[in-house]
Amino acid sequence: MRDHCTPLSYLLDKYQHNLYLDTTQHHHHSFHSPFHHRKHHQTINNNNNNIELNDSKGDAGHSLHSTFDSTRTLNHHQQDETITTHEKPTLSTYKYKSNGMRSIPIQEQQQHDHASETNKKKEELLTDYMKRNQLRMVEAKSNGNCLFNSISLALFDGEHKNFQLRQLCVDWIEENLDSIVKDGIKIRDLIFLREDQSNISDYLHDMRQEKEWADYCCLNALANLLECELEVVYVNYQENEWIVKSEIQVEPINRPTGLLLTKIRLMYIEDLKHYNLLIKCK
Repeated sequence: MRDHCTPLSYLLDKYQHNLYLDTTQHHHHSFHSPFHHRKHHQTINNNNNNIELNDSKGDAGHSLHSTFDSTRTLNHHQQDETITTHEKPTLSTYKYKSNGMRSIPIQEQQQHDHASETNKKKEELLTDYMKRNQLRMVEAKSNGNCLFNSISLALFDGEHKNFQLRQLCVDWIEENLDSIVKDGIKIRDLIFLREDQSNISDYLHDMRQEKEWADYCCLNALANLLECELEVVYVNYQENEWIVKSEIQVEPINRPTGLLLTKIRLMYIEDLKHYNLLIKCK
């Protein structure tokens, strides 16, 4: 049983006309995570020396393996002839088929194999970290909406409410720009504009859009909107192990009397710039 139970029906009532939006109709290519690409398998036909490329979509299931396995698997089943050269082999030295068609360079295959081993090791180390800390990670889609996907997973056991949560979050920011967070700091002070944004109105407009990355201001707004604490663990992969760089607790400004205290845990993987949901194992 998860350690959150905040009802959101009263928050979503004002957006009743949006509750039946089919958010799955937005099929965006993921730029949020370099590890969530399709798996490419290259097979060489022995009979006609032609190269056949099969492109099949990878498993989008919630697993650590789908997060880190981005390396193409190269299967060579035919005798290849190597170009004869008197020069010292370089990264540009390729293997060629007998019919003259260029295949994958040896060095590139070795790089892919090394990357595959590295990703596998990352997966194992992260799994070990989760076990040591009695945590389970529920992977959110890396489509630019990962913070709202993670919160939706925590509250609704699915990502289908991410768009409504995004709108509610921005509404709260817009209505509380001058609210004091802590030590005289206002909500508007948590907003950092990009170079292409001239003012807070631009920020609010952009943050309402699909695939717009959320920031700390959104974390603060969600904590206040949901009246619960958000615990975020920032991790990175350094020197062959997962490093917890920091842990922060984002608490609402006012906690209503009598409301059951709740907590939603998140993991932010810095090298991926990606949020996932964390659940404490009982």
